[in-house]
Amino acid sequence: MKLKAQVRALLLALAVGAVAAAAQMSAVPWPQEPETVLGIKLGQPLKASMKICPRIFDALGNYLSEWPTVKYPCFDDVDSPLGLVVHNIAGFTSVTVALVDGKVRAISASFLGTDADTIESALVEKFGTPHFSTTAEVRNLAGATRTNRGLSWIGHEVGIQFQSVGPKFFEGTLAVVTQTYIARTQKDKADREAQIRKSF
Repeated sequence: MKLKAQVRALLLALAVGAVAAAAQMSAVPWPQEPETVLGIKLGQPLKASMKICPRIFDALGNYLSEWPTVKYPCFDDVDSPLGLVVHNIAGFTSVTVALVDGKVRAISASFLGTDADTIESALVEKFGTPHFSTTAEVRNLAGATRTNRGLSWIGHEVGIQFQSVGPKFFEGTLAVVTQTYIARTQKDKADREAQIRKSF
């Protein structure tokens, strides 16, 4: 579970950096800039998009999610530093939503590498030709190689980044970030740096 949290944090950090840099380089018009991604409404509370997963508690009062027993998308409303975990989004092994002031401002998701072509095709179909694309060979520690296709769409408020090979070699990643999320991340970073400097 700790590794998944670290991967989600890394994914959002990479996406914020890439989207912020690309946004400074280009102001490409994007008529398909989304208000909703994966059925999740950006800029709205998550409850506007889906229900809270059914839940039960064990004899000690510990929260147990029942999301595996339901077939519709739902989310765990348990506090987490990385956001809220969303379940049952077809084609994705994990989906996490980051909130700013109680509203959805970023989404990080992972999917099996075997689904990368389908997800890439669906993204291009829905959001148009990517504004930026890269291709690179990636090698894992065992010496196996895969081709990573990176696609980015940059709008006035929303940026999307797709990687067919993510931090986990056999999974790809999708990140959706808003300018609001980038601004909050940059502010938090500046605040942390100021606190560190005060330590000395």
